[in-house]
Amino acid sequence: MFIKEAKIINSEVVIEISGQEFLKYCFFWLRDNCRCNKCYNTLTFQRMNDILDIPDDAIPEKVVVEKEELVIEWNDKHRSTYTVDFLWKCCPKNWRKNAVPRVLWSGDEVKNKVAYIKRDDFLNSEIAFKNFLQSIVTYGIAFVDEVANNMEDTELVIKRVGPAMQTLFGGVWSFTSNMARADTAYTTIPLGPHNDNTYFEDAAGLQILHCLEHTGTGGDTLLLDGFCGAERLRKSDSRAFDVLTRALQPAEYLESDWHHSFTAPVIIVDPANGQIQQIRFNTYDRSPYCVGTGDDAIEYYAALKALARQYTSAETQWHFKLHPGRVMFFDNWRVLHGRTGFTGKRVLGGAYISRRDWLSAARVQNLLT
Repeated sequence: MFIKEAKIINSEVVIEISGQEFLKYCFFWLRDNCRCNKCYNTLTFQRMNDILDIPDDAIPEKVVVEKEELVIEWNDKHRSTYTVDFLWKCCPKNWRKNAVPRVLWSGDEVKNKVAYIKRDDFLNSEIAFKNFLQSIVTYGIAFVDEVANNMEDTELVIKRVGPAMQTLFGGVWSFTSNMARADTAYTTIPLGPHNDNTYFEDAAGLQILHCLEHTGTGGDTLLLDGFCGAERLRKSDSRAFDVLTRALQPAEYLESDWHHSFTAPVIIVDPANGQIQQIRFNTYDRSPYCVGTGDDAIEYYAALKALARQYTSAETQWHFKLHPGRVMFFDNWRVLHGRTGFTGKRVLGGAYISRRDWLSAARVQNLLT
C-alpha cells in the first residue's frame, strides 16, 4: 500500500492510495493528528499538543508525497508527515468498522477447533500463547492442559494472560457447594446457561475454571456461543432482537455485606459496525423489569423468551466433563456457561480477568486492532 498522489480539494486533503482508493481528511483533523516530534511523543505514544494550540485557520500551503509519506506544509510554517498505514487506519471508512474476526459455532462442533495448549508451552512460548489468544478471539474458548492440581499452578497459568480481577469473590478463588456465598453456583443443583457478573457495569471479560476435585457423579460443564444464538434471533425475528438491544434489564447480587446492581440491555451491539459486542443473559441475577406500559412488557418478555429458547436448545450446547489438569478460559461477554447437577464433593478454582486486560494481550499479539 502506498500513496500515489495527494491534493487539496475545497477544505480537504484527498489522497489516492495504491491507485485504487481515494481518502479524504479535513484540515483540522490532519493538524490535530500531526506526528512530528513537536506534536507527538514517540516514546510515550501520546500527544504533546493541546487542541487549543491548533489554529482555527490552519490551512495547508503545500501537500506532497515524499518517501511514501504524506507531507503537509502549513500556513504557519508548521510541517507534518503521515504514513500511509496511519492514514488508512484512521480514515472514516476503516475506523472501528472492521468486525472482530470470529467464527460462530453451535453444539460440540467447536471441540476440535479450539486451542488445547500444554502448560509449559503456554507459559514459555510466544507462539503457543498467541495460538491460545487466537482461539479466544475466534471461538471464545481455549484450554490449558497439564496444569498441576493445585491453586498455586492454577494461579500461575491465569496470570499469564493478565491480573486477576478483584471482586466480592476475591482475586483467584476456589469454591464448592457449601453456600459460602449467596449464589446458585455454590449449590449442587443444575445451572442453566448464563453470563456471569450481569450485576457489574464491568462484567468480567474472561472467566477461568479448573476442576480441582470431584468425587461424585454429574457436574458436566455446558458451554454455548451466545453470539450465535443472538444472530439466529436477529435473522428469525429482527423485532425481538431489536427489543433486546434497547430495553434495559436490571440485574443484582444481594448478600449481607454486598449489594451490586446494574442495568443494561441483554444484547449490546457495537454502533460502529452492527456486530454483537456483549450478551448479558442471566436468569439467576435478573431482577424485576420496569416498563411504562403492559404492551411494552409483553413485547419484552416475548423477545427474552425467544432468546432463551435459542440458549436452552440442546443442539446449541457443548457438554463435557472438566477434569483436574485442564484449565478452561472463556469469553464471558460471548460464551454462556452452566453445569448439570452433581453429587459428592466438587471443588473448582478459578478467576476473572477484565475485558480490557485480555484484549490488551490480544492486541500486543496483533490479533486485534
